[in-house]
Amino acid sequence: MNENGSARTYRINLHLHTTDSDGKRSPEEAARIYRDAGYDAIAVTDHWIHGAEREICGLKVFAGCEYNFNGNDTSDGVYHILALFCERDPEVVRRVDDPLLCVQKIHAAGGIAVLAHPAWSLNQPDLVEAIERVEGFDATEIFNTVSGEKNSTRPYSGAFVDMMASRGITYPLFSADDVHYYEEDATSGAIVVNLPELTREALIDAIRRKDFYATSGGAGAPTLSVVQTETGIHVECSPASKVEIFSNSAWAAGRHTTGEGITSVDYTYCPADTVLRVEVTDAEGRMAYSNFLYRN
Repeated sequence: MNENGSARTYRINLHLHTTDSDGKRSPEEAARIYRDAGYDAIAVTDHWIHGAEREICGLKVFAGCEYNFNGNDTSDGVYHILALFCERDPEVVRRVDDPLLCVQKIHAAGGIAVLAHPAWSLNQPDLVEAIERVEGFDATEIFNTVSGEKNSTRPYSGAFVDMMASRGITYPLFSADDVHYYEEDATSGAIVVNLPELTREALIDAIRRKDFYATSGGAGAPTLSVVQTETGIHVECSPASKVEIFSNSAWAAGRHTTGEGITSVDYTYCPADTVLRVEVTDAEGRMAYSNFLYRN
C-alpha cells in the first residue's frame, strides 16, 4: 500500500516451474530472478506438487500446482490445469482423476482452476464447454511464453478465447511465462493489478471481477485502461504502435489503429458487437491484453 493508503500496482506471474519438477532453477533461484526483474509475486506451479503460500527470498509466493492430463497427443484431449490459491493440497490423483474431477477438487480446496495454454494444447471449444457445463474453469491464458519460445510456436490463444466468448464464456485472461528454461521464457508474462494490499483474497476477487490486465514482453510492456462509453469503448495506453479491438463481429470498422506514439483510441460499437477485448502493442513488440467486457 502507498503511504497515503491508496492502491498500488502489482506485477505477478502465476505459472512457473522449478527443479522440484521439470524447471531448470531452484525455487530460491526462481524467486530471486523474478524479484530482481521487478515482480511483486509469483505462483510456483510445479507439476503434481502442490506448494503452499509462502515467501522465498523476500518475494511473495502464492500457492500453486499444475496438473497435466492425457499425455502429448492433442487428439486425445490434452489438458494442463493450474491450481492457484488453494487453502490445502487438492489431492488430485495422477492416472486416476480426470480433468473435470481435477477442477472440482481445486474448487473444493478453495482455489481457482486455470486452463493453461489452450492454443499449445489445441484445446477444442466443444470439449472445454462440456467441462464448463458441470464445473467451470476460472481463467485461462491468452499468452504463454514457453509455448512460443521453446515448444510448438503456439504461445497465443486469442482465437480460442474469442471462440469461447462467442459461446458466452468470457474467461479472465492471464499472460504467463510457464517458465522452465529461464532463458527466453522468463520474466516476460504477467498480470497487472491495482490493490490496496497484495493478499490472496484481494487478488482472487480482482481476478473474478476481471479487474486487471495482462502483459508480455517484460517490465516495459504497455500499460492499458479500457472504459466503456455510451456508444463504444475508450482505450488509454502508454505510447504504442498498434491498438486492436477484438469482438464477436466478423467485421467492424475502426478495430485496427496503427501509428507512432498512440496513447488513446475511441471505438464505436458495430451493430453486431456484444463482447469485446483490446490488445496493445508497442514499438518493441511488447503487448498488453485487456479482459473481456460486454457491450452496454
